[in-house]
Amino acid sequence: MCEARGFYAFYVVEVVPAALIILFMRDLVNLILGIMVFNAVALAIPTYLLISLVSRRDVVGDYVIGRARAITLYVVTTALIIAGIYAIITAV
Repeated sequence: MCEARGFYAFYVVEVVPAALIILFMRDLVNLILGIMVFNAVALAIPTYLLISLVSRRDVVGDYVIGRARAITLYVVTTALIIAGIYAIITAV
């Protein structure tokens, strides 16, 4: 039961603030949209790291992606960041 105590403590610390935010927010649609924009911008850094990782033959061997695909992925990720920043700026 001692292991479960830590799990439940973490669960309460994580869920209670989220539930309070949901209960007291008046405009849930804007909250959800804001979270989605933040998520898109925040996940860009790991995406760049993953693209650079799978572009290296010494790391992934035969599963390396080509140069054209890597450039395409960089362009799409950059476009998502620009769209997220634009959404943040226009929302304010």
